[in-house]
Amino acid sequence: MTAAESDVPASLRAHFFRHNLTALLLAVLSLVSAAAFWTVLYLLCYWLTLLVLTIRLGDDAHAPGFFPLAFAAAAFALCLIAAALRWLQPHEQTGDAKPFWKILADFLLIVPRMMFAAWGNLSACRLLSRREMALAWALLQKIAAERQVPVQSVAVDIPDARARDNIVLALRIADLIYLKKTDAGFFLAMQGGKMREIAVPKVRIEAGENRGTPRIGD
Repeated sequence: MTAAESDVPASLRAHFFRHNLTALLLAVLSLVSAAAFWTVLYLLCYWLTLLVLTIRLGDDAHAPGFFPLAFAAAAFALCLIAAALRWLQPHEQTGDAKPFWKILADFLLIVPRMMFAAWGNLSACRLLSRREMALAWALLQKIAAERQVPVQSVAVDIPDARARDNIVLALRIADLIYLKKTDAGFFLAMQGGKMREIAVPKVRIEAGENRGTPRIGD
């Protein structure tokens, strides 16, 4: 069976639309939250600085003119630290007990991590072309029919490496398939339950059923 754009069900397109819309809304929410927290931190630091100077110098004290620049430099430094920790520990595990410096670092880096969360949510948006959507649908049909597909066989079905990587990543991020590790190697398998019903509403697999496997066309 050759993948055709007209064969792609509306349910699959709707699933990707909802996924992308959710990721976009979360990204916007993270950015708005980060901006609000930066504003609150700026006002709090400004007030504390003015309070300290008032105690020392009296009622004529005022915040120094370089305060905005100093705050921006400190915020930039925190963002650099958060980026470095994100790069050094991309899969940091949460333990039962943390040392004090880690607790302090988590507190200081809350806002920078909100900004990185916005970027992470935005990068979760996956836009597939009409051709890629058709190939994704054919791949889903094949995985549903065979229950699991060896990862290496996808390269044969979709020779275009760029399109293949984009399709597989999009299906995984959209929670339609997952990577399954077995003694025989790595396989792509369908997510069960609701996701499978949405993505493959017409595919039924019966025990002992012998059916031809859909072939993914170019």
